Formats: sequence, structure tokens, C-alpha cells
Amino acid sequence: MLPASGWVSGVLSPAVALWLRSQLDHVDNLQIQITSKNQQLLRGQIPQVTLKADQAVYQGIHLSHGEITAQTIQINVGEMVKGKPFRLLAPVPVTGSVRLTVQDLQASLGSALLTQGLGEVIAQIIPPDIGLQLGAIAAPSRIVWETAILKPDGLQLQGQRTDGQGPRGIIFQSGLALANPQTLRLAPIQLTLGATPYPLPDFELDLG
Repeated sequence: MLPASGWVSGVLSPAVALWLRSQLDHVDNLQIQITSKNQQLLRGQIPQVTLKADQAVYQGIHLSHGEITAQTIQINVGEMVKGKPFRLLAPVPVTGSVRLTVQDLQASLGSALLTQGLGEVIAQIIPPDIGLQLGAIAAPSRIVWETAILKPDGLQLQGQRTDGQGPRGIIFQSGLALANPQTLRLAPIQLTLGATPYPLPDFELDLG
């Protein structure tokens, strides 16, 4: 049997790289470091995988750089030795960091995944009394985000919202700060529809 280092470099790393590239729309540079021993590999267990990627695009969301560490990974090693593709057998806990520039954010505004996510966040932030005034303002199908402005301490998104009164300008702006490594705090927040500003309550977003 190949030593763990040979099996990892000759079989597992290329298989993981192929699988990751199949999940991404684009990536310029992908580096993979796998930590495991022979007995662990035979059981389909990988204690840790570290990934680094440059200029990655996932479902239309652009990232200049990302580093992710995944631990306690279960894979289909029995199938792989028979020529089957790499597959995860269970959800994988990950930690990491990403670098998102204003150019990345601007390029991502057309992403359905980002539009859906923004709509869900805004819907959670808007209190019921303001929600009654605005209607289903956060419905992704009604908003087209056009411009992103990203600052060290804040974010502003500008776009158009279509409703029964026709298209109207919409602006979402918020301060940004980490409450802790897993929580992003949005404050102060303001939503402007047409010429009317609506101050919104502070909000904490769980990053997982």
C-alpha cells in the first residue's frame, strides 16, 4: 500500500481539487493541504484539510481570497479505490476567513444567491410596524441591486424596487462590526425607499 503521503498527493488531493472546482464557477489558484495517516485514510477519516483559493466565484458570488480549514471529515474512500468520484459522507465543520473587496461585491450583485440572502436579512431586520408600511419590500424578485459601496466600517447598497407604483430607488446602508468571530453586528441601519428614510433596529447576523 502507498504511504499516506503518496496516497494523499497522488489520489486524494487531485480528487478533492476536482470536486472543489466542480462546485465553483471559477477559481484562479487553489491550494489544498491534507493531514491524515494510513489507518485514518483506510477508515475514510481525514482529521484536517486546509484550503486556499484566489479569485473564486461561487454561484455568482466573487471572493478575492479565501482560507478555510475543515476538520473531522468522513469520505467515501471505499468507493474511491474502485474509481468512484470523491464524496463527503457527512456535514463538515469549517472555520476560515475571506477577503471581499468592493469590486467583488459589485460583481456579485447579480448573484441570485446574494440577492436571496440580502432579502432574507432585510426581512428579518424590518420590524412588523414598518413592514406593514413597506409591504413585501425584501422580496428578491422585486429588487435589483445596482451599486455597492463598501467601507472599513460600513456598507451601502443602491438599487431599484418594483411594486404597484413602478420602480423606486432603494438604499440599504449599515455600519459593520464583528461582535465576536461568529457574529456580524449591523448598526446603525437605515433603509430608504424613494425619498423616505426608515431607521431600523440594530441586528446581529450569525456567521455560523
